[in-house]
Order: sequence, then C-alpha cells, then structure tokens
Amino acid sequence: MAAHTALARQLGVSEELLDALYHIDTHRHLFTARELVALRFAEIMTTSARDVDETLWDELQAHFDDGELVEIATVIGDSYCDWTVQLLQSLRGCVPDSSIRGYYRGMRYARQ
Repeated sequence: MAAHTALARQLGVSEELLDALYHIDTHRHLFTARELVALRFAEIMTTSARDVDETLWDELQAHFDDGELVEIATVIGDSYCDWTVQLLQSLRGCVPDSSIRGYYRGMRYARQ
C-alpha cells in the first residue's frame, strides 16, 4: 500500500482523502458517487466476488462505460494479487529473486 499511497500523493491526492479510505463509511462526503460505487466494487471483488450482483453492476454502468469497467476490474485484480503475493512472501519469509522483474513473470524465491 505504501507505493500506491506515494503515487497517489504525487498525483495530488490529499492526505485527508487518503486517510478517509480507511473509514469510507464515516467520510462518504469526501467521495463522489462515482468513486463510492468503484470503491464498493473493489471491496466486494476482493472479499466476495460472487456478491457482485445486478444492482451493483447497474450502478457501475451508470457511471462507467464498458472499457472503464474492464480497466477498473483489471486494476482491482492486479492490486489484490500483488498484495496477496506480498503477504505470502512475508508469511513465508521469502523475497523475490532479484533477477525477476515483477511477480507475474514466474515466481522464484530466495530464502532470506
């Protein structure tokens, strides 16, 4: 998350908004309707993807075109996979082999 937070700061996202991401329910006023539905989609996709129902999909389609929805789903999946790999590495005490450029081009690990 630290790398994503740093990038968000570089892109001009305020500290207030970054902090609000951890407490969306109490800071809903800081987000647009478009952002809120995308955030809800991200939460459901990473916790119980089968719960993406027609109601949510209709809300998403009210704010995003098909290309944007593909991009959002891809970013969610990529970010979730990246986080999962980092967690697994941490739990197993492994670090990526320095010859690997990214997690998705094969996974070789060297013990710490």
